[in-house]
Amino acid sequence: MKNWITDHFSGKYLFSATPPLDNELTITLAIIFGVIIFLGIIIIAILAKKARRIPPYQDLKDRVANTFINFGIIGLMLVFFRWQEIPYLSAPILVLILIIVFLIYLSYTIMFWRRTTVKEIIKFKKEKAYRKYLPKKQSK
Repeated sequence: MKNWITDHFSGKYLFSATPPLDNELTITLAIIFGVIIFLGIIIIAILAKKARRIPPYQDLKDRVANTFINFGIIGLMLVFFRWQEIPYLSAPILVLILIIVFLIYLSYTIMFWRRTTVKEIIKFKKEKAYRKYLPKKQSK
């Protein structure tokens, strides 16, 4: 295990224009990015259902869609470039940067959900409860 880590995280490997093809790593990365897309679709479906009843979930759904679907597609493109051994586009540093940016953007999305969306949901529910007791408008 230590040899794998030192081999795959060495500067020579990370910055090589055409790294040696490692089928096991390529398949693993393809599965990981495929799962990211699949999770994104599932989360979007769940949030879309909630957004029909509670509109503040719409913003969260859009952010999750952007995060998971875009990063999953970009990751699969990088895996394809790696599989085809295209110079510079198959550099392992690009996959590492993509994973780091994905984790940062995912944490930003979670913070948005915790800070903004929760407050908007509480505000929406209070407003809904308030409107429930208002007199109905009568059309003449």
